[in-house]
Amino acid sequence: QHGHPGAECKEKATPEQVAAYTLKLLHYRIPLAVLSLIVALLVDYNQLVTAEQMKQQASS
Repeated sequence: QHGHPGAECKEKATPEQVAAYTLKLLHYRIPLAVLSLIVALLVDYNQLVTAEQMKQQASS
């Protein structure tokens, strides 16, 4: 049974490195318009999640 790819690697990538490599790959493989849409959707989703978390904390 195998775990996650790279899980046993001694050098761990930071979240910033993962983001940079992901964006670099997407830049080469996906048209800019599609990538821009994905980023916009992720930002909107993050804002919704943050707002919901703030509501839950305020009601606690």
